[in-house]
Amino acid sequence: MPFAHIESLAGVIRTAISPEDAILNVFSRVASAAYRSNAREFLDGWASSPGISGEAAALALLTAASARRDAIASESVEVVWTGPASHEVPVRRTREVLLELIGEANLRLIVVSFAAYRVPDVLNALKNASERGLDVRLILESSEESQGRLSRDAAQAFESLSNAARFFVWPAVLRSSLGGLVGALHAKAVIADNTSALVTSANLTGHAMTANMELGLLIKGGQIPTRLGAHFDELVARGFLRQIS
Repeated sequence: MPFAHIESLAGVIRTAISPEDAILNVFSRVASAAYRSNAREFLDGWASSPGISGEAAALALLTAASARRDAIASESVEVVWTGPASHEVPVRRTREVLLELIGEANLRLIVVSFAAYRVPDVLNALKNASERGLDVRLILESSEESQGRLSRDAAQAFESLSNAARFFVWPAVLRSSLGGLVGALHAKAVIADNTSALVTSANLTGHAMTANMELGLLIKGGQIPTRLGAHFDELVARGFLRQIS
């Protein structure tokens, strides 16, 4: 429900003697049928908790709504795109966002990709990040671990970073096989400082940056970048991702 509706609902609840007493006034204050349903659900919850005053119920409602509003305000989501533009959704280009994330990072970068080649600007940006003291981790597919699915190791595109970044692969022996199928490290993402994350269909290739039709989301703030960073940290700690030289 919009915060203004919740404030109105809380105002009625605060002065109500009981949930039943609040129902008629609430329905006159909340116009939308969907919002009325939400209000009724809250009142039913209040009714099932004897001993809670209207003042306490209103305070609980406003506290939860304020926390949600602050969480939404602290998180932004943007569409990231490579390909033909439209007038429906404002989008940002994949290459632009990728370089921005690398350039703005202060502590560490996690870069995940299936394929990688012909991206000199990305290579230079990662090299500069390493020189700034960042912990740069590249999680990439390899021809050996993919059992030939990838003809060229993604890490070869970043050979000049061998002393500046750590490289990880998904060992073939740990890839679950269902009906004879061999899994691929097909994820593509960039996580910066656990505060920003780009989740995208785009590989780290020249085509993906400039020519393909690629779609992703840039998330800044909130819990998603933190949880993604922790997710890959756990995969490394548990050995699902293995560091290579």
